[in-house]
Amino acid sequence: MNAQPPFALELYLPEGDYSGPFRVTLVPTPEEPGETLEALDYAGALDVLKLFARGVAAQLFRDDPAGPAVAMQVQSVAWLEREKRCEMVGEAKNVPAYAWLILAALLNQTHLALETLERMHVVGEGVDTPLDVDTLARLSERDLPDPDALPFAYDSDGIDKRRNLTIEWTFTEALDEEQYHRLAEALYCWGDLVMLGGFDLTFSDEEEELGDQGNMRRLLPNLVQFDLPDYIGDLAGFEALLCLARYIHQHKPGIERLSIE
Repeated sequence: MNAQPPFALELYLPEGDYSGPFRVTLVPTPEEPGETLEALDYAGALDVLKLFARGVAAQLFRDDPAGPAVAMQVQSVAWLEREKRCEMVGEAKNVPAYAWLILAALLNQTHLALETLERMHVVGEGVDTPLDVDTLARLSERDLPDPDALPFAYDSDGIDKRRNLTIEWTFTEALDEEQYHRLAEALYCWGDLVMLGGFDLTFSDEEEELGDQGNMRRLLPNLVQFDLPDYIGDLAGFEALLCLARYIHQHKPGIERLSIE
């Protein structure tokens, strides 16, 4: 991880999981002469905040796969006209600190494309000291679990930084419509995070074109395929996918095999 994204990053959070009230503030770069920042200028940044909250709800970010579920109750996401900044306020439950780095990576894409930021500020209740750069670098180093330690068969022919992916989910029983819908919501959320650079924790300073959204289909009652035309990111994205898979397996339906090709 680079020391900082192209905007200041201030995380007043503990190193581990955090539960409690939080506030995310996105401060735009100062207005140019004759420029007036409005809500529409930062509509994309507000959408990114909402997408991040969806990723938390989808159980994509869990330091301990055997631990409790993570959650984020968002009370408001808005552009504050008087202060000229974006703000998200809510209540977090067991959200790990590294997840907020993924939010910073998502905002890096919107910063480069249009909505330039001066600072991303996240504060949790009772935390007076921000995480230092060395700690953030350590938290960003993600490792994939040992396949033998997973509760289902897992195979992959190798993980590259940029490639087309076909992900097949084989379940122990047929999915009903509600289960299929929940899986689709989670996988499309993961695909959107990939597309917007949420798993590129190098904070690339080169603006890239967005990839295509993924496509999901049911091949058999118990077999689902998700195609992603262009994976952009590092191991954090695959770890998030496996976080989702372990959570689904724990809470039904059971997974027989997960394969990535």
